[in-house]
Amino acid sequence: MTPSLDTLIRPLENAALPLEGKTLFLGAEWHDFLSSFNSLDIWQPWYPLAAPLLAKGYEPLDGPPPSNTYDLAMVQLPKQTDEAKFWLASALFGLKQGAWILCCAPNDANGNRIEKWLEEAGVQEIHSLSKNKCRAVWGRRPPKLPDIVQYWGVHGGKQNVQNGDGLQFVSQPGLFGWDKIDVGSYLLSTYIPKDLAGVGADFGCGYGYLAAEILQKCDGLKHLYLADADNRALSCAQKNIENVRGDKTITMVWCDLVYPAPVPPLDFIVMNPPFHTGKETQASLGQAFITTAERHLKKGGKLYMVANAHLPYEAHLKEKFSRTEQIAQEEGFKIILAVK
Repeated sequence: MTPSLDTLIRPLENAALPLEGKTLFLGAEWHDFLSSFNSLDIWQPWYPLAAPLLAKGYEPLDGPPPSNTYDLAMVQLPKQTDEAKFWLASALFGLKQGAWILCCAPNDANGNRIEKWLEEAGVQEIHSLSKNKCRAVWGRRPPKLPDIVQYWGVHGGKQNVQNGDGLQFVSQPGLFGWDKIDVGSYLLSTYIPKDLAGVGADFGCGYGYLAAEILQKCDGLKHLYLADADNRALSCAQKNIENVRGDKTITMVWCDLVYPAPVPPLDFIVMNPPFHTGKETQASLGQAFITTAERHLKKGGKLYMVANAHLPYEAHLKEKFSRTEQIAQEEGFKIILAVK
């Protein structure tokens, strides 16, 4: 259990808030206390956190919650400011007038801002609790929400973003590199050959930049799987490839690529794997992606990947693949081809 989740639940365990009626939990994680709710809707876009909830029989909401529906909304706020305010706005719009909102975050990741934000949103009867270097704040939704809440909802939601060369893509705060083209992904796209064909995948597809490039470049492609742990990214990617997919089959896969994925044997995989957990660099994350990629490639299948030049992936690649080659190094990145 995270410190934030433990702190969020404390006011509920202490009976500071009512449990009757319909409850919404944004940024949901499993906690035994959730079984106390008679009616609970959850929203969790991140598969590693959603998986335990799915295993318990909860089905996460697909998008923003319905308006004026809930008697209580709980929110575990993310670190990115526009994203956090969007989650707050979503919760407030989902509440009935006078219903309770309960929010929590670590002190160094918006916890010290929650009370100010709730005051700006007109929330009444505000209370707070500090524990585990986190802050929980709760209060009642006002009869009328101020315009700033609508602003948060617009500026933190899905939106059209210019990519710098006159083209637009759909993205939203909270996604990796949400308002730009990642340099590593761009470099990888320039080294992907046009003769990639058959059935392939983009592992960690994000909002779909690499997938869109492949769909336009590779005429022999028949079926492309887009896999990501964030279902918001998959939703954006679906929109961003719509005009370039042609007659190619597309399958979206919400999964954690640290583990085997629900995909068939593949002719090729492209990927720009993550290597951070919060601020901490974890090369083991990228190594796990490499292991998963090798598992799902056919014999002779190809992996094209980009990574920061300093990351130690070579030994792991040589252990898993029959042939590996660094085909380029530019701007602090390396482009690697590995053949199973």
